[in-house]
Amino acid sequence: MDQDVLSFTKIAINHDLLNEIWKLDPRSLDHIDGVRLSSYSVALAQYLIYFTYQRNLARAEQHRLDKYIDRTVSIIVTSDTELLKKYKTKAAATDYIVSTNGSLMEAQTQLDALHRELMQTEGMDKVISELIATLKRELTRRENELYQVRVERRN
Repeated sequence: MDQDVLSFTKIAINHDLLNEIWKLDPRSLDHIDGVRLSSYSVALAQYLIYFTYQRNLARAEQHRLDKYIDRTVSIIVTSDTELLKKYKTKAAATDYIVSTNGSLMEAQTQLDALHRELMQTEGMDKVISELIATLKRELTRRENELYQVRVERRN
């Protein structure tokens, strides 16, 4: 793959600016100048790219761990046909194999952490996009307000 396709991975996140955005008090919106609001929109847009990339990395790792566990369990089950007879279902046999194999247990622990992380961040891309849109609407509102003032001054 062409390296330019992955150029978005070089986004540098301004943590101080993001912290300022996360702590933004909506009641103080009128006291923030337009340039600052524009920088908030750009910072959030960059963060959204970073956020999406990080989620994609987590999903890729989740897939890798899922495949590793599935393949390893399949190898163990096919080499020991008594396991399925003893535990009656593949799910029960899988639970037993994972709980008794150190490597699989470690992979399952990592997988559980990834599932938790992905659940905690589910839908955040949409709300961040909505915040960006809200900031843009505020900038448009201000622009329209300035336009109205100019029109009134001409008359």
